[in-house]
Amino acid sequence: MMWAATVAALLAATPSFVTWGDVTPEAELRREAESAWSALEARYVAEAGGAPAKAPGNILLRRGVALPPERNAQGRPGYVELRQNTPGVLDERLRVALRHELAHQLLWWACPQASEDRLFHEAFSVAVSGELAAWKEAPYQSLSRAAVEVASAPAVDTPRARRALARILGESVGFPQALSRRLRQCQDGARWVVPMSIDELAEVEVRAAGPATVVLSRHSGEVLLSEGDVRRALPYGSVLKPFVYAAGAPGAHPVLPARAGVQEWACGPGLPSKVDARTGLLRSCNGYFLDWEAKGGAPKGFGAWEGVLEAVGLTGKPADMADVIGLRSRLALSPWGVAQAYRLLGEARPDVLAVMADNAARGTLAELPASKALAGVSTKTGTVRDAASRPQFGWIAAVDADLVVVAVRPGKMPRHFASEVASAMARARQQAGLEAARVQVLGLVPVNDVEAQCPGVGFSV
Repeated sequence: MMWAATVAALLAATPSFVTWGDVTPEAELRREAESAWSALEARYVAEAGGAPAKAPGNILLRRGVALPPERNAQGRPGYVELRQNTPGVLDERLRVALRHELAHQLLWWACPQASEDRLFHEAFSVAVSGELAAWKEAPYQSLSRAAVEVASAPAVDTPRARRALARILGESVGFPQALSRRLRQCQDGARWVVPMSIDELAEVEVRAAGPATVVLSRHSGEVLLSEGDVRRALPYGSVLKPFVYAAGAPGAHPVLPARAGVQEWACGPGLPSKVDARTGLLRSCNGYFLDWEAKGGAPKGFGAWEGVLEAVGLTGKPADMADVIGLRSRLALSPWGVAQAYRLLGEARPDVLAVMADNAARGTLAELPASKALAGVSTKTGTVRDAASRPQFGWIAAVDADLVVVAVRPGKMPRHFASEVASAMARARQQAGLEAARVQVLGLVPVNDVEAQCPGVGFSV
């Protein structure tokens, strides 16, 4: 009975669509509009928690006679203009444009207080019209660049701005929670005091997470030192790139041309014109990994390491290389999980750790006061940025012969807390009694004949 009442209410809230014969076939256009409206209103009800009390007015559907070349449709309350290239054909481009404009019509009806909030209007329309997947097929765009594109086009009605908006919406899994909250505000009739912001939509402002550091024994996995919430899953930035490197088939790591002027290839001074995988990893060069995927031959997701990462807490499966290397903040892993994964990586792929051991000399932790203390330690940095490219979280993973250290610092770049990692390693080593043991040999046998080892603990002399 309740379901029937809900359906009846939705049907009653469907506007009358009026056509003038200039977009054909008219009956099919009206059916398409009615179907689209029903789906849009169902989404609104699901997210807002109810339907508006008043009935919607009529909506006129007409052929656009003065549409700008970059637009397939445009509208104002009660009026939608459509571009129809072939009379009698309602192609997919026209149908998507119709759904996009009807989403605006729905908000003008259901949420009049937000009529001047262009970002909210366009974000909702892009999210529900079915066009999001098509925009995602475009070349990768960083979140900070997308934010600049949207900010530079306040009306958010150009193809470039919509592509950038789709990139920001891609930060969310499922329907964006920021839009859900605003739709509930619509239904509550609350005043629209503050328009939606890019940071609000992306939901990547600095979260209330404190510093966290975990140190494991590389031999047993025992936690030797734990500070902060080391079990809380957080976006991981570039700190998991070594697992992509490790997942590549033998001989599959390409040498790629560095592309000047491309933001993702801004990988520090002195970058060679041809970049191999070792340099790409040490420089944490996003462009290398993205172009490797575009060229073909890159592992899908984390390859063989995906199951390992899921076992230690990775929150989902990566959709593409941007997810894998942390350019998108969609997935998360805890510091404890990252540390356990690196412990396993060290056992299975010491060759990867050997590459990382050069990081303090010629990678992202080079030329720092702490570089000397980290010399020879296998390290990897990661940075999670917000829409304004400010550091949201900095990560450092460090592995030596005995220890695995993972440190996360909110609002800091990894280079700004490298010394804290060296200090944590020293403290953990002291607490666990891992300082080098001194044994005095009194000459009862030739020194070359003295041999000692402790299986499973990790040292021999």
